Amino acid sequence: MKRPWQPHDDSQKEARRARLAHIRAWRFFRASLVIAAAICVIVFLLLGGAEGLLRHEAVSGSPQPGDAAPLAKIAAQPQQRLVPDGRPVVALTFDDGPNDSITPALIKVLNERGVTATFFMLGERIEQYPDVALLAYESGHQIASHTYNHKSPLTRLGEQELAREVNDAIGAIRGVIGEDPAYMRPPFGEINRQTALTVGWPMILWTVDPRDWECQNADQIYDVVMDNIYDGAVVLMHDKYDSTLEAAQRVIDTLIEQDWRFVTIEQYYQLYGIDTLPGHVYRGQTEVMLQ
Repeated sequence: MKRPWQPHDDSQKEARRARLAHIRAWRFFRASLVIAAAICVIVFLLLGGAEGLLRHEAVSGSPQPGDAAPLAKIAAQPQQRLVPDGRPVVALTFDDGPNDSITPALIKVLNERGVTATFFMLGERIEQYPDVALLAYESGHQIASHTYNHKSPLTRLGEQELAREVNDAIGAIRGVIGEDPAYMRPPFGEINRQTALTVGWPMILWTVDPRDWECQNADQIYDVVMDNIYDGAVVLMHDKYDSTLEAAQRVIDTLIEQDWRFVTIEQYYQLYGIDTLPGHVYRGQTEVMLQ
């Protein structure tokens, strides 16, 4: 038999209000969980997903010679500078030194003008002229590796020979400046993915090459650099020719007049906010996708 309707007393009303409040609280909590989960997914994707997490984990420690690099493929696209003061930026880099004449003269040119550069040095040359390598380092320039003796492209070396080329150069640099180089430049710019991963160091190429080793003509070197330079360029020259020394001084003086900012390779990537990874290869601000 159906019970007749009766008005609720105060205790029933209070219990109903409590149940409604509980339901509303549960719905709010559930909605908050959904929103929080969505935010976590968005942050995860912005960091590059699983590859991004691998990247941040990889750069947290110091790379060691021969360590395998993480397999995540990360393309560093051109970015805005962290110090957008309007001044164009250039990284001058010099390969194949040091020697006992051109390199000290070039260091003097740089120091007198307050310009910093990066020297990709050969291990065997550092052992021949340790005082010159130390002079470059103590003058505020960056010392990086160009292997031990530049005898062959790294891609054509066997495992043991590759290890010697890499580790002996690092040992020579460490023996003079007391620390390992942060970067390496492969001889002839020739590198493939497997060799880069085996070496396990960030590798730096260039974006402007006057081929000074080929022409050995100061006017031609100067013209090629000035015709091709741009904001964010990485210029390659060799501190072993009189013609390069003359051209480099003229390039520097011209760029100073135009208010360019000179940076080392380390400063270059800091300026653009790019984390260079072991076993990866960079040409300016762009990572080279190797085969």
